[in-house]
Amino acid sequence: MFKISQYDFTLIAIEKIKLPDHPGSTIRGGLGHALRELVCSTKNNDCKKCLLSNQCAYTQIFEPSMSDMEKEQITNRFSTKPRPYILEPRINGKTEYYPGEHIHFTIRLFGSTNRFLPYLLVAIQNLGKTGIGVERGKFVLSEVWNINELVGKAERIYSEYANIVTNPFIELDWDHVLEFQKHLPSDKIRLKILTPMLLKANKAWVKKLEFEYLMRNILRRLSSLNVFYGTDVPSINYPELLKQSKEIQLTKDRTSWRNWTRYSSRQDQQVEMYGLLGEVYYTGNLKPFLPYLILGQYCYVGKNTVFGQGNYKIIKL
Repeated sequence: MFKISQYDFTLIAIEKIKLPDHPGSTIRGGLGHALRELVCSTKNNDCKKCLLSNQCAYTQIFEPSMSDMEKEQITNRFSTKPRPYILEPRINGKTEYYPGEHIHFTIRLFGSTNRFLPYLLVAIQNLGKTGIGVERGKFVLSEVWNINELVGKAERIYSEYANIVTNPFIELDWDHVLEFQKHLPSDKIRLKILTPMLLKANKAWVKKLEFEYLMRNILRRLSSLNVFYGTDVPSINYPELLKQSKEIQLTKDRTSWRNWTRYSSRQDQQVEMYGLLGEVYYTGNLKPFLPYLILGQYCYVGKNTVFGQGNYKIIKL
């Protein structure tokens, strides 16, 4: 199974910074632009046609595409290659920051994409000089922590005062997931959906989060990430799991459908976004599904995961 490297970033505003209500796309867009400016030597507008794309930090993170070998091996299982990261703002509804205030966000990198971390750090430093948000407010990168929440480990790998990056070594892997599973009940679970979750089932958007729909999307997401960024392929009986998922009961549904907009710099317009927010409770034989539910917390599920959407957490009952 693929490994996950989590990094918690702290920025300090040196000018007023104004962010939208859902700032994931704003931070992502700024970071992607800064990274491309940093690493691109050919200035080719079409990254897919660039001879250096297989080794380019920007292309491999923000615009990955399947190689000829991957297309041959995977056949028709997946039509696209998933982006190997998650960007999660941690702003708690705050949209304006003044000089001296902190902005926090998390980036998770999947598999060997972790090797591009130094480029991301420099790109964020450069982004701080050009500014972010509506008013292009400037900031400095204060510190970066390498985190594994499941085992309670953390190591600071960068500080603006030392201006030195130490090698990260803390990763979340399958063994950590299985160990954490022992601390959860196997007959009931509560999930809190923290950012809009947009799933599809039977060619329609899911507005009632039956367990079957959730697991179908989680397994598809994890399977895709593992194929492209994993080191081995665990033996998983997907048809049997999906069959069993139909027996899990949705006992409480406290979700609501939300609509919002984000600005797309690529399309130069506001884009409609929507999804479910709230809480769901499930009961039944959950033991076979717990590892995937645990891992899904760190990969998210549904549409627009790279913007931090589809973020949920298991809440112990």
